[in-house]
Amino acid sequence: LRAALNSLSFVVVTRRPPRAALLPSLAHLQEYVRRAAIKALTGVMATDQAVRAAVLAYLEGEKRTLSVSAMEATAELIPKDEHIYRIVFERLNSSLSSVRETAVNTLTGIVATDETVRVAVLARLEDQEEYVRRAAVDALTGVVATDLVVRNAVLVRLEDQEEDVRSAAVYALTG
Repeated sequence: LRAALNSLSFVVVTRRPPRAALLPSLAHLQEYVRRAAIKALTGVMATDQAVRAAVLAYLEGEKRTLSVSAMEATAELIPKDEHIYRIVFERLNSSLSSVRETAVNTLTGIVATDETVRVAVLARLEDQEEYVRRAAVDALTGVVATDLVVRNAVLVRLEDQEEDVRSAAVYALTG
């Protein structure tokens, strides 16, 4: 079923029957099916209010894996959709580290152009979880050369206790 959902995702935008077949999958009993349906249907969120409402419910929801899937699926909509932007931005402060990490990764595309996001991602450099710190370093890589505050913050990560974070900092500073 997962493979079928993934293979249908490319036709969802232009053909109503696959969309109609996938929409009920957003409420499927199996979580992996719901995640695949979120991914497959995101392309029609801008024009289909039923899909938008369902995906936003998962994006705003407390179920970690579905929220993460919805964030990943809606990343390209963030520059154009203030509501999704706000939800993902708020997820930077989630109590769940995997949600914080995904929020950082999802916002990476606008770090260079949105100072509010840049400052919030900078704060994640101090996260207690190494993979959130690593995601923050990766997200800031594109502005290290032009933003002195970012560069100095990434320089501090060269002393991080975790090797992956230190390696990401080296790459960000030299890459």
